[in-house]
Amino acid sequence: MNPTTIIYTSIFLLLFVSCSKQNIQPEDKTQEQAVNPKLKAATIGSNYYVSPNGSNTNPGTEAQPFLTIAYAQTKVVAGDVVIVENGTYTTSAGGEFGYLTKSGSSSGYITYKARNKGKAILDGQNNSAKYGFGVNGSYINIEGFELKGMSDDGIVVTGGAANVNFRDLTIHDIGRRCIETTNGLSAFYLNLCSYITIERCLISNIGRFAPGENGCVLASNYYQGHDHAVYCDGADYVTIKNNVFYNILRGFSLQIYSGTWNPSSNVSFVNNTCENGNPFQYNGHVVIANSLGTGLIANNIFKDQLDYAIRIYQNSYNYSNVLITKNMTSGGNGITTTGTATGITTTDNYNSTDPLFVNETNHNYALQSSSPANNTGYATMITSDFLNNTRPLTNIGAYASSIPPPPVYYSIEMSATATKNDCGTGYTGSEVTYTIPAKYYSSTVSQSDADNIAITRLKTNTQAYANAKGTCTIIPSLSIPPIIFYNTQLSATVTKNDCGTGYTGSSVTYIIPANKYSSDVSQVDADNKALADLNTNKQTYANANGSCAIIPQIVYYSIEMSATATKNDCGTGYTGSVVTYTIPAKYYSSTVSQVEADNIAITRLRTNTQAYANAKGTCTPITSTVYYSIEMSATATKNDCGTGYTGSVVNYTIPDKYYSSTVSQADANNIAIARLRTNTQVYANAKGTCILSK
Repeated sequence: MNPTTIIYTSIFLLLFVSCSKQNIQPEDKTQEQAVNPKLKAATIGSNYYVSPNGSNTNPGTEAQPFLTIAYAQTKVVAGDVVIVENGTYTTSAGGEFGYLTKSGSSSGYITYKARNKGKAILDGQNNSAKYGFGVNGSYINIEGFELKGMSDDGIVVTGGAANVNFRDLTIHDIGRRCIETTNGLSAFYLNLCSYITIERCLISNIGRFAPGENGCVLASNYYQGHDHAVYCDGADYVTIKNNVFYNILRGFSLQIYSGTWNPSSNVSFVNNTCENGNPFQYNGHVVIANSLGTGLIANNIFKDQLDYAIRIYQNSYNYSNVLITKNMTSGGNGITTTGTATGITTTDNYNSTDPLFVNETNHNYALQSSSPANNTGYATMITSDFLNNTRPLTNIGAYASSIPPPPVYYSIEMSATATKNDCGTGYTGSEVTYTIPAKYYSSTVSQSDADNIAITRLKTNTQAYANAKGTCTIIPSLSIPPIIFYNTQLSATVTKNDCGTGYTGSSVTYIIPANKYSSDVSQVDADNKALADLNTNKQTYANANGSCAIIPQIVYYSIEMSATATKNDCGTGYTGSVVTYTIPAKYYSSTVSQVEADNIAITRLRTNTQAYANAKGTCTPITSTVYYSIEMSATATKNDCGTGYTGSVVNYTIPDKYYSSTVSQADANNIAIARLRTNTQVYANAKGTCILSK
């Protein structure tokens, strides 16, 4: 192992060892937490509804919804469904939107879902909320929400939770703050739980600020590898499939690690797309650094990381039956895995292979028809993709193809009237109109199916709505005509608030005309009826009659940046020149933030600078100084004369500049001295004479 590898490994292990999590403490369970995933006969439950305009004093019906998911959780039992209406939800500072401790059953999951995918937004308000969901219960489905702005984690699953499914979630901007903590900040934190499925989720921009980001100043390097999309800390039977991860820059799309040595087992990370990974660590998207029994990492696309896509750590961990195969890697050094371990098999991955996305810049990771990821993967038996379209069994990545999602049909506005029929003797109920706004229900089948859903709700809820919102009036005596009071005109202006992401609603004025309501009690009573109508229906009216306008998209461009490198492919005896590689201003762009545009440029700068230096630099011969020896001499007596003879004294001289050196003058002289010592006697014996002794 070379010194560079030793340094990188030491740094990375330090990051792992220091990375820990604070658990949400589980409450005492009232149900046994079964972990058998086999299906049984279904339990038919009730539907509860949650709306930004609801109240926790309501019964939780569609006409009278609750205000919070947390309160709905206190009412549910096995088989129940909590439907969360369109809108933006907030919670108290340091809190969470739902701490789910109640469990369903194998025949009746408890389901929490957005009525329309992505339209129920849980907004942590720039780190005010700590978590999105905390899950301690079992047999739970969570579907269709957008989660953003939490300070610590999007979702925490712990305390023995089992059989929990997360589908069609959008999770972004979690832990986006300046902090030195060693605790990981994650979209999903899975701790001591089992049978967890994460599928068709879009996860991006997870983790704390780096130095200089939003003025952040840090003393440590924890920002380089602590914050992850999925942090698996002692979890069993985890399936992560058909998800898209991008801009996971402060950690990894998947980290399997435990600071308390909790082993994991049966973890599958399959058919995911991971783009723009960690720019600091040479393992860019997946880290395996904890004991793991049975695992599959297959059919994933890894793109644009610093070096490798997956890092395997042997250390003292125990692995068995773990297979890494048919993954496609592009960007970085183009290599899928680094590191080996007993019990992990790595085979048949596609290194340095561009998957050919339809539009990577705008995060459309569908595959072009000519993509090498089409029908070249491992048979995982997954039959759908990120868009829930049919998937060929051997496709690689989250998308099956570039086929667009099926059309969505929305219900038209419709209404019905009913007379309040629960007034006591001597009273008559008022007539009440119950209106379902346009686009309130949706279907991917047909327009008539969407309208039929609305018609069914209209038939089910109109009378209940009339009884809840209507008024009771005394039936007047025939002999004494009553005095009738009529309301004055009232109006209010509100903004349409059900436009999709990227749109803003218009302002709409809702008017209660004079004389619409009457009372035989008082003028105040008549006006209060009009005021109740105004407060109840003004937002619904604005949503039905307002219009949506596109919010102009801001495009951020990268600043100019440059780096220098020395040409390093010259032959022996040559030295390379220093070359500056410059990315001009506005060369890369982003619709997310200035930081993202600059990070794209930084990634390209790191990837291309050395190659540019080698292509554009020059090689120059290395020149050196030559040192010559000085003149020196020594004498010796010829010592090979026979008996009775004496040898003459002979002088042996090495001329000036006879030997040379490119090291130093002393080295040249030392060469001459060595030759003088070696050759003087030989020279005397060869050149001297023998004289007869007297």
